Amino acid sequence: MEHPHDTGTPFTVDSMVIFQMAAPRDAFDRLFPALFPSGAQSHAPLRGPLVLTHSRWDRATGFWHLRAEGSAGIGHSGAGTAPVPQFHSRLLPLHEPYRLSTLDHRLVNVDASERFRGSARTRLAPAGAHSDFDHPESAHLLLSLAALSRGSAGSQRPAIPHPAGRQPTPCRRRSPVDG
Repeated sequence: MEHPHDTGTPFTVDSMVIFQMAAPRDAFDRLFPALFPSGAQSHAPLRGPLVLTHSRWDRATGFWHLRAEGSAGIGHSGAGTAPVPQFHSRLLPLHEPYRLSTLDHRLVNVDASERFRGSARTRLAPAGAHSDFDHPESAHLLLSLAALSRGSAGSQRPAIPHPAGRQPTPCRRRSPVDG
């Protein structure tokens, strides 16, 4: 069934957070350029910000990517080249709110090195802090992006604008009867 706001893709995503991405730093330029809207690609599936965390303590995407691919990965050093402008920030503590001006960018690199450090036991393990993102600050980032991307009901904060002024299509849960 065709949706009235059909974008030409099976679905769209309002925003996305990827913790410690294991990919080359130029992956969005080389492998995923169609993810972002552009003049030629106005119907891209990613309509809002892509937020990527990185930590210098991530050995899986630092040391091991360097050995295997000749350069560190996104989870260690953040995204490198990309088809859209980038913004850089840091992972904020729970008491500090994320502002629209921080997350209102197509690609946001968030340095989480202060929090994603691993433990004394894992710091020198092969993966290092690659999986050390299970923290309240991670939820703070994720929930802040979701709230800012959609705008909160009754909030004075505007939603992050979508390309060409299109608004996201709300998802509807299927009941067991719908199949």
